Amino acid sequence: MRGRSLFFLTTVLLALALTACNTPAAPPPTPTPPANAAAIVEAASKAMLALTKYQATTAMELTGAGGGNVTLKVLLRGSIVAPETPDQQLRFKGEVTASTLTALPVGTVAVVGPTNMIYDPVQKVAIQGATGVGGSELYNLFLGSQVRVATLLQPVLASATLAGEETVGAYQTWKLTLAPKPEAAAASLLGDGAQGTAWIDKATNLPVKFNYQDKDVGITWTASNVDITTAITDEQLTFTPPAGTQVVDGAAPNQTVAVATVEEASTKAGFKPLLPSYLPAGLPTSASKIAVRTVPPLGNIIELSYGVQSAAPASTPFPGMDNLNPLVTKGIAVQALKGTVNLPTNWPTSAVITDAKVHGQPSVEVVLSENQAIITWQEGGVFYTVRSNGFNIAEVRKVAESLK
Repeated sequence: MRGRSLFFLTTVLLALALTACNTPAAPPPTPTPPANAAAIVEAASKAMLALTKYQATTAMELTGAGGGNVTLKVLLRGSIVAPETPDQQLRFKGEVTASTLTALPVGTVAVVGPTNMIYDPVQKVAIQGATGVGGSELYNLFLGSQVRVATLLQPVLASATLAGEETVGAYQTWKLTLAPKPEAAAASLLGDGAQGTAWIDKATNLPVKFNYQDKDVGITWTASNVDITTAITDEQLTFTPPAGTQVVDGAAPNQTVAVATVEEASTKAGFKPLLPSYLPAGLPTSASKIAVRTVPPLGNIIELSYGVQSAAPASTPFPGMDNLNPLVTKGIAVQALKGTVNLPTNWPTSAVITDAKVHGQPSVEVVLSENQAIITWQEGGVFYTVRSNGFNIAEVRKVAESLK
């Protein structure tokens, strides 16, 4: 699915770039556009392409699996729709200020460029410096919400109808209903039965509210306190973790060494993990792959894989763009990390997350799809994670409880 997301982004950026070639790069004029859908769409597309500084509070409501509400305070320098240039590279900072989503608790922070960082306020862990840490679920959620509207505001991909005028917070807007064309559906850019509505601010030509729905999921976001004129400094785009935070250097190389036996893994890692006495039918009773991964400064992770080659079903979390790829191996993976702190989980917002217990210890159950699930807990000073591909949460529970 990650490949699909990259294709999706490439298609959208190409359409926007073609539009940009025929329009000036300067910001669009502020006078209210003519009251017809085509002119409003053109003005909105130009405004999104010309946007290079953006501050706003974005309130989102997600429906479908893992649904809920989340509010983000975001700063953006550069463009999320126009190609980057050496002089104009994307910089982003987002902070969760309100949330009912377990995957994005209040206080979560993501910074993209030049030093990337993800901060998990629950575990008080910050990962910084790694290439791609900007791919946090917070950033993916914001990016996905903006790219959806950018896609549906492309005349080659969707048809627009003017549905009237509405007041959205402090903004006077045009209301557009947006229907994908067959070309967009054929390219798998949007879900089945997709439809959208965009509210375009008359003063800036930018969307300040957007609703997307398909047969499975939906998102509505509303922007307030929008500022597209104030310069955003480098200092504003940084984050200093609070005292007591475990800071992990994501740029530090992780060493993974394959070993032949659990005993060898235990000797190399410096501890002996619990092992499963139950595995779903069809899986080998002994680990098919054993490895020790060193993650500075956290320590050593013992990784045990019990799998067979099979095409496992894929999950497609929405609206974050960082979708999970199906594994080529159907099976169960067990990870054990001995230490005082675990890595940030960064679950997809579409995940259904439930508090539970394993061996009487507090645990977290994460359902990604019907056949992909995760359980994680701490026991005896060791963090355990049991992950499935091709098996449901009930089977993962049996495996977790069987560890001894």
